[in-house]
Amino acid sequence: MIYFFADNHFEARPGYHLYEKLKGDFNIKFFEDDISPLSIPGFLKNCDLFMINLICGTGKIQETGPEDGAEIKKYCMAGKPLFLIHAGSAAFSNWDWWRKLTGLRWVREKDLEGLPPSVHPVKDFTVTRVASSHPLAVKLKGFGLKNDEIYTKLAQTAPADVLLETKIEEGTFPMAFISRNDWGGNVAGFLPGHKADAFENRSLVDNIGAIIEFLLNGPE
Repeated sequence: MIYFFADNHFEARPGYHLYEKLKGDFNIKFFEDDISPLSIPGFLKNCDLFMINLICGTGKIQETGPEDGAEIKKYCMAGKPLFLIHAGSAAFSNWDWWRKLTGLRWVREKDLEGLPPSVHPVKDFTVTRVASSHPLAVKLKGFGLKNDEIYTKLAQTAPADVLLETKIEEGTFPMAFISRNDWGGNVAGFLPGHKADAFENRSLVDNIGAIIEFLLNGPE
């Protein structure tokens, strides 16, 4: 079972639009603008993959306190996989342990570690596959998006294999990656996709599906 938590992300609702594309192929419980179930003891016990596309402290989701992460940390410590979609790496950025496990992290304003904030220019861009020996890389394919957010200047918090990237005037930036946390769990990130029409791009959705398959089942 996949548990997918998202916010409306400034009314763009990328999590919802992605869920609509995935629900026919995967067994997913979807939650939008409500993370209260994550405080229920044992809530993630039957979760095989925890997917996140949200930022606490924005929109309708309030900022969390240090004590609110017990169930999520228990899930991570069990070595289970995380899939961080778009802004998901910044979901719980006020938790010290969370900031260290994301592989690459979107840095918010007034970062607790004093890092400069990440930025997202909006323009047309092309995503290409990186020459990587990671077994997931060959499952992914390039694609293009029109006038959408490009996440740049993320902080690297752990070793990560970059799988997809984009080259724009500002530089070359990772668009998909996979890392491993201190407890042995895979942590994947997929950054492109803010506007609703991004999820009409079949290659983008197929890439996300391939990453989900890897996180659930490992390499074939």
